[in-house]
Amino acid sequence: MWIDEPRISAPACRGDGCAELKLRPRHPCALAVDPDHFRDYYVNNHLPLVMNWPGLLGWRYSFDVAATNGEAPYFAVFEGDFADAAALAAARESPQGQRLAADVVNYATGGVVIIDYPVQDGTS
Repeated sequence: MWIDEPRISAPACRGDGCAELKLRPRHPCALAVDPDHFRDYYVNNHLPLVMNWPGLLGWRYSFDVAATNGEAPYFAVFEGDFADAAALAAARESPQGQRLAADVVNYATGGVVIIDYPVQDGTS
């Protein structure tokens, strides 16, 4: 299991050797965070950068993050699929990956938590 907090992450492909990377921007209680700005910047500026991330097999995001009990600790969740941990590492080190990492401060003013882990196929 790869755990890397706080940096950038995304879910991986199904099957053996896949790595999951999740980027979970936290929505802090501080008034300095503007949810409308976050959504607008993320959709119109950050996600277009994601589309050119080398090695990315698939991706998804949501602003509808809910907790079973109480308030969810995250405002948004991003998941990206990579073939394996090496592909994820190469993507992070690429110029595009560095640009994505540098762009996070432009919308996630409350910080981010990044969780990396391989996934297992859940078939019976």
